[in-house]
Amino acid sequence: MNLIVESACPIRLRITVPGDRRIAHTALLLAATAKGTSVLSGVPLVAETEEALRLCQSLGCNVEIHSHLGTPDKSCTLSATVAIAGTARKPAFPVAGFSDHLSRRSALILPALFATRPFEITVCSSPSNEKEVRPAVNRFLEIAGANVRLRQNGSTLLVDPANLEFSQRPSAAGDCLPNELVDCALVAAAMTRCGTTVRGDEVRRSFVPNLLSRFGAPPTWLENGLLLQGDEALESASIAVPGDLGCAAYWLAAGACIPNSEVILLNVGLSPSRAGLIRVLLRMGARITEEIESPLGGPPVGSLMVKGLCRLRAITIGKDEHYAVRDDLPAIFIAAAFAEGTSIIQIGEGERSESTPRLLEVLRSFGVAARQTLSGSVEIRGSGGRLLDGAVIESAGDPVIAMTAAMLGLLSNGVTRILNAQNIDDHDPDFSGRLREIANHQIPCLA
Repeated sequence: MNLIVESACPIRLRITVPGDRRIAHTALLLAATAKGTSVLSGVPLVAETEEALRLCQSLGCNVEIHSHLGTPDKSCTLSATVAIAGTARKPAFPVAGFSDHLSRRSALILPALFATRPFEITVCSSPSNEKEVRPAVNRFLEIAGANVRLRQNGSTLLVDPANLEFSQRPSAAGDCLPNELVDCALVAAAMTRCGTTVRGDEVRRSFVPNLLSRFGAPPTWLENGLLLQGDEALESASIAVPGDLGCAAYWLAAGACIPNSEVILLNVGLSPSRAGLIRVLLRMGARITEEIESPLGGPPVGSLMVKGLCRLRAITIGKDEHYAVRDDLPAIFIAAAFAEGTSIIQIGEGERSESTPRLLEVLRSFGVAARQTLSGSVEIRGSGGRLLDGAVIESAGDPVIAMTAAMLGLLSNGVTRILNAQNIDDHDPDFSGRLREIANHQIPCLA
């Protein structure tokens, strides 16, 4: 599928943000090991969560999908309410039929969930798994201190977590994302046989402590981390999955760039740990207001409204601040491309991503001066509010590249063509549908 996007100014949208896939994925698998039936609403039906639902069934859980929320034209399902009858931590393992197709998050969370008993897991049956999944699992188990052996087939890990402990700070590691390691380290710590302390500032940014509390296993917060009692017996829970600020980030940045634009985002998770992008855009001069609607019983959820009232200013983001916004760099790059002046984003050596050079290549295709220095810092000279040049972008099936290019296309003269964007709705189920809602009737279309 190719996307054709034309300039659309001003941008006016009202969006109900789909649920956070990371929270939904972890909550589904925690519900599978809990006692009783858990009900999760707002579960986005994307590849990762659909995999988690199949894993729950393979673990012996009864899974029922009660209701769906679809797009206004009913062309696709955005989210669902799911009931899972947990196994009280007595599942059948290994998971038959999934060892050759696990995503990285599943390959990490399964060792965490089964941290109290030996198990085996196959994770390396494809080039993508060899590159992404196996290094992530190996690094996670290295941090955990588990005894790991490799079968002769070279792809099956035999894990004996008898000595599993987390005395060190989870940190950025090789091919795996830091937040995935931290999330799974916290789950594993809750499942070990004895109390475990997980340290580091990253812990406070994770959604897992709140999820564990909702499932009846609250951690104890310490000055520089938290203490989990271990060997937790999870209880069933009712969870409303908050909207994914990552999905909203692109629209937030685009709405802030163009005068007279107004973008309203509903059902957004507004946890302080995920508010780095909002702080950055405010410093750049964006006009953003937020309204908290459900501050109790879980992470705050509410609405955001951004109005494009003024020209954005360039910004400098230091290495310390970069960690808090690393997941939202595409949106920051979009805002920097339209700002006045040169923005500098400093990236630490351990935080460099393979996607950054590709994103900068996309910016340059739209006529933006963008580069990454030898030290790893990113420099983007903005257009000062002038429309960019339309471009032809090969996304190669990468939804982040496709969505970044689509937003830049809305901020450009002429026509932007995005090739091989078939996976764009895997990241946000109604992204391409929203492109059709731009209020000035210069409606992007699918080719």
